[in-house]
Amino acid sequence: MNGYVEIEVPNEGVSDVNYKVFAKERKSAPRVILMHEIYGLNKECLEFADRLHNDGFSVYLPLFFGAMGETDTRRGLKFCLSKEFIKFSGENGESLVISWLRGLCRHLKNDSDGKIGVIGMCMSGGFALAMAVEDGVAAPVIGHPTRAFRRGGANTNPKIIGISERAVDYACNEIIRQDKKIIGFRLPFDQFSPNRIMDRLEDRLDDRLEVFQPKAVECFRNGPNPFKHSLLTSSYPSNPEAKPNNTAVKAYEKLKFFLTNNLQVRT
Repeated sequence: MNGYVEIEVPNEGVSDVNYKVFAKERKSAPRVILMHEIYGLNKECLEFADRLHNDGFSVYLPLFFGAMGETDTRRGLKFCLSKEFIKFSGENGESLVISWLRGLCRHLKNDSDGKIGVIGMCMSGGFALAMAVEDGVAAPVIGHPTRAFRRGGANTNPKIIGISERAVDYACNEIIRQDKKIIGFRLPFDQFSPNRIMDRLEDRLDDRLEVFQPKAVECFRNGPNPFKHSLLTSSYPSNPEAKPNNTAVKAYEKLKFFLTNNLQVRT
């Protein structure tokens, strides 16, 4: 499995769900939880994880559905309609999956006695926001968070999928109280992650949220297509050295700087 090994994770008070976690670790390296998109823990997500590992991070990959290395959007859609994803009955309006992920944060922090980063993308973008309330999370990253949808199709409400409004309020208040920094990424014409989502978060978080959104003209000139969704994964070119001005390459460099700066990577 490309050097990834499944690790044991204690189930901290969330008995109804349990997910596999795959890790590729470095000795004494800062830890980053990378959560996959609606497409699954596919090849593009694993390539993203490998980039992070090669740049000095220990990477932890929860598997919410499907098989490692495979694309399975149908199962992703079913997951987004599952009880564990949409029933917000926990403390502070959390779903079961968010409660479990917060437990994973605590486990990795206690096991390493250090700061950790969390990266959510697409359907898991809201997860990263909710996980930011944990005191061990020092580098929360929200990648193209998907807008909420109902059975039968997407709606135009700029709410984030997978996180309740109550949980958003709690997370924003905690980020401000703990004086944390957070970064978001999206492409300019991404219809699945409308700019109103980031606009709302910017209004709530003020200067604590930095948004990387390239101009459309830059995307048309240097790539990727500004209408694409997955800026951090499938948009990344196979030959980044030959395309330093590609906005997906610039986004990754921005992400790496944010993680390095906030997790104090040893070089």
